Amino acid sequence: MGLFRSIANAVLQPVGYSLIKNAKTQKTHRGNIYKYASALNRELYSKIGNRVKHGSFQNAAFVLEDNPNIGADYVAKALGEYEREIYPAILDGVARKPSGVINVGTSDGFYLIGLQKLLPNTPLIGYEVNDKPRETCAKLLNDWSNAVLKGAADSQSLTDDLEAYPDALVIMDIEGHETFLLGVPQTTLKDASFVIELHEQSVPGITERLVSYLTPTHQVEVVEQSGRNPYKHNELSEFDSSEKFLFLCEFRGSEQTWLVAKPKAA
Repeated sequence: MGLFRSIANAVLQPVGYSLIKNAKTQKTHRGNIYKYASALNRELYSKIGNRVKHGSFQNAAFVLEDNPNIGADYVAKALGEYEREIYPAILDGVARKPSGVINVGTSDGFYLIGLQKLLPNTPLIGYEVNDKPRETCAKLLNDWSNAVLKGAADSQSLTDDLEAYPDALVIMDIEGHETFLLGVPQTTLKDASFVIELHEQSVPGITERLVSYLTPTHQVEVVEQSGRNPYKHNELSEFDSSEKFLFLCEFRGSEQTWLVAKPKAA
């Protein structure tokens, strides 16, 4: 590092700065940026509220009004920008009028709640292994007459669900565990639509494996992450340029992709 840089960092680090970045300080800086982004999101909550303002899920209540848990992705969701890349695939799946919706990895229920608004009479099945977000999702669901929440999913549970709802819309985000889809018989999943967040860095080769598995029965596309334009949102007008972009940052790695699969029989 050199004596000068060592001395400079020793002076600067106590006040939150450093002359150079190493792996440890870079991680710290990212953590601080995330905390700042979360604080900005909380600041805007009082103006935007707990419902989606723009986009496909407009007016869906996605935050608990009496106990809001505001993170760094709140504004992106409220403005219809969160994971915007997959909205066309989701809306295409909705247009097919599926017999059911299966959301594997609901987290706090953003997609399940939004789809309940778009498909109010369609059975919904949500899977979430973590208790707290599953409880939040349960509180946010508007109608329990057509919805059920479960814990962990696996090949057998998804097979059972698809046997009950063969042409279901399946949305999956389970941090690398999407590999279990390979255990669902192709004859069972052939009529379903899939939108799957891929985790290639966690499971190298999973993209190629899933594409190969679904190609015989589906039209398959790998969708890449794209940029955002915060200047089109009046809700962000009072903030400076860096903060505008920070509101719509999803804090992902260098690359993010999704697999979209539409049944060939459709």
